[in-house]
Amino acid sequence: MPSNIDPTLPKQGTSFADVRTQFTTARDEITALQAGGGMIHHAGTHQHGGGDEVATSTPSANAIPKAEISGQIAAGWLPITSTSAAGAAPMLPTPAVGGFLRDDGNWANIPTPVSQEDLFGVSMDGSGAVLVAGSKGYREVTWACTILSWTLLADAAGSIVVDVLRSTYVDWPATVTICGGVYPALAVAQKAQGAAGGCVGVALAAGDVIEFAVTGVPVTLTKAWLFLRVRRT
Repeated sequence: MPSNIDPTLPKQGTSFADVRTQFTTARDEITALQAGGGMIHHAGTHQHGGGDEVATSTPSANAIPKAEISGQIAAGWLPITSTSAAGAAPMLPTPAVGGFLRDDGNWANIPTPVSQEDLFGVSMDGSGAVLVAGSKGYREVTWACTILSWTLLADAAGSIVVDVLRSTYVDWPATVTICGGVYPALAVAQKAQGAAGGCVGVALAAGDVIEFAVTGVPVTLTKAWLFLRVRRT
């Protein structure tokens, strides 16, 4: 404030003309200072390098942080969870591939989902007589999946070959084998499993219709059961 201006409020009895003169003088002096570059904007002194800078690179209570020359915040401003050297700037933990950032500032892996596997199949019953060739049943696929393996069981040792066929709702009732010539089968045995070849590895779509059919001439067996193990995709 210019020295010749009384900073106090006008006293009682001061004339309006004196008050107007006082403010006019102040306005003129401020205008002169601005024109001559002698007046500095106060906000500029709060910026980096200013005489009254408000931020600091040195951690302290209730202070406003600023980056160092390196562009990093100095150690002490944030909890250090991982550093490349003692006193280095704090860094977030290395992100986990496919992970997520927890509310405590650490990365965590997304839990591996439990494999959704299921079994479906067919029960074949000759009602006391030896099984004969032909279609033995159908199953609609609930959701997209891949066949992992098959298990074929019988009531006694014997021989049987079971084809697995597929149709879509649009193509029904026509069915096409998915076994590629390698079928679930028993050869003078009561049980067998397969985890490769034939229908194993075949992808099924939701809504597909699976048919189970005995081929050839079964021997001895009056009952048999075929199960397909699948994994949802």
